[in-house]
Amino acid sequence: MNWVEHYDKDPKAAITGLLTMMFEDVFESSMCYITIAMMRNYQHLMHKFMSNKAKIPYLLKLIVYMNLNLYSL
Repeated sequence: MNWVEHYDKDPKAAITGLLTMMFEDVFESSMCYITIAMMRNYQHLMHKFMSNKAKIPYLLKLIVYMNLNLYSL
C-alpha cells in the first residue's frame, strides 16, 4: 500500500509517514554534506584547538552527525 492509498484510510498517519520519509532523506543527505566538509577540515580543527581543551568535546560530538562509511571510499 503506498502513501496515497493509506491517505484515504488515515490521512494523519499518511502525512506523518510521508514527512518521516522526507526527513530521513534530508537527514541522510545532510550527513553526507557534513561528512564531506569535515573530511577536509576536521584534522585541521583538531590540531588548531589542541591547546584549548574545552573545545575538544564539541569537535568530538560532530562525529555523531557524520556518515563514517564515506571515509572508506
